[in-house]
Amino acid sequence: MNILIATDGIYPYSMGGSHRLIYEACRLLHAQGHRITCLVPALSKNAPIHYDGPEKAKGAEFGIVRFPINARSPFSKAISYFRGYRKPAEAILGQEAVEVINVHYLPALFSLRHLQQTRKIHYTFHGPWAGEFRSSVSGRMEDKDFLFRHGSRWFLEPMLYFFASRIEGWLLRKCHRFMVLSEYMKTLLVGVYGIDPEKIMVIPSGVNRQDFFPEEDVVFRKSLGTQKSMVFLTIRRLEKRMGLDILIKACAILRRDFDDFVLMIGGKGVQFDYLQGLIRAHHLEENVRMLGFVPETDLRKLLSLANLFILPSRDLEGFGLVVLESMACGTPVLVSPRGGGPGSGAHLR
Repeated sequence: MNILIATDGIYPYSMGGSHRLIYEACRLLHAQGHRITCLVPALSKNAPIHYDGPEKAKGAEFGIVRFPINARSPFSKAISYFRGYRKPAEAILGQEAVEVINVHYLPALFSLRHLQQTRKIHYTFHGPWAGEFRSSVSGRMEDKDFLFRHGSRWFLEPMLYFFASRIEGWLLRKCHRFMVLSEYMKTLLVGVYGIDPEKIMVIPSGVNRQDFFPEEDVVFRKSLGTQKSMVFLTIRRLEKRMGLDILIKACAILRRDFDDFVLMIGGKGVQFDYLQGLIRAHHLEENVRMLGFVPETDLRKLLSLANLFILPSRDLEGFGLVVLESMACGTPVLVSPRGGGPGSGAHLR
């Protein structure tokens, strides 16, 4: 079968649970004899469209086609995402007999919406784009003054969500079938967007045990520069919906009775400065550390050395792949009872 996959990123060009998941899915589908082409944006203004000879993914034989993104401003970048998939997708469809189009990203679905009239599109629903967008806007306003915060909360965010959710629902209802990672995401598709449950297939994620296993590295632990005996860890995109501010405040409460711990927060995102300010406000500089982006070479070591991995999601947690990655590294996990996180650990094999 010839399959075209449209998404917002794929390992190793970009990191994140969904991007690793897509890479592993493409690799396994190729191993089963399917021909896979993955269409992704290239976060470089000089990136060409590689179609005559698609790039080959590291360690795999499926093709990756990257199209250019105009990143001069947030507006031009957004326009590129919502329009950029169309031409390279048409080039692929014009030269290959693609049998399945699998979309993983709502702006890609918007860009390819004209294909919904003639082709069956299978959509992998990682989460409600409109809800995540609203949460992201809210997170950007956390460190603003009173008028900005409340003006955004009561006017800007509801207005943006109203229009975004209706566009999302309109696009989703035109898709032929859906794949989700958890029952939680299935309930959102049915309850929020009115999708027929018969069209939805729940396919839990997994991890490659060749990449994730316990790895003790004394030198690496020393390089982190902490003398605390208890290491808590979370690796997240720094967005409001991830609940990291709640976790930092919980550390302030814990320190009243127990000080021999450090919480390490890995990841990038719009709330980095806000969370740093929260750490200072609670005088937690010795107990909470912001690691920033965690390189691929350090991920397994970091997951292995932690005494506890914490997933403090507020909402909209589709699955929590890092839960499986942590457990595969021998680290116990504590998750909030929101979203798909509580059920993800049941799928470790």
